Amino acid sequence: MKKIIILITFLLLVTAVEASIASINVSWQLSTSTLKPSSIATISLTISNPGIDLTSIVIIPKAGPYVKITSGDKIDLDGLSSLSTSQGALSIKVDDDAPSTTSYIYLEVDYYTGTSSYKKTLYIPITIIREPVLQIENINFSDRPEPGKTVTLSFNFNNSKFKFYSSRVFRRVIHK
Repeated sequence: MKKIIILITFLLLVTAVEASIASINVSWQLSTSTLKPSSIATISLTISNPGIDLTSIVIIPKAGPYVKITSGDKIDLDGLSSLSTSQGALSIKVDDDAPSTTSYIYLEVDYYTGTSSYKKTLYIPITIIREPVLQIENINFSDRPEPGKTVTLSFNFNNSKFKFYSSRVFRRVIHK
């Protein structure tokens, strides 16, 4: 009986030690800091193992709104020995009709030792900037707007999508 208790204690201790040192670090770099609609980019991943030897690493990315994964929809890395690194990459494309927003790529990283499996998740932010279609530029007042004054306001419209440019002038008496 004493031997069984010692064996169980030893196995629990080994499992606890393994769980405390089986870890993985995932860092990423996007090929460009901001993306426009219809643009493509590459996300480079660096996977480092500061703990014990790993037998397998599987990375499954999932795209957020307005982003599609065009390659690298499953990155399957073989074992990664202790204190070593490995590389991976995935390509993304932003939807043609994407608005200015921040989307993301969600990474689910499953990694395995000989006896256990672990999971790590992270989000990679994707900043999308859509150039404005209609811009109001060159806003000018003839005088400081105050009650009782007649003020001339001028500005320009610029429609970059249809290559349209117009200038407008308004005169108004400002009332209380």
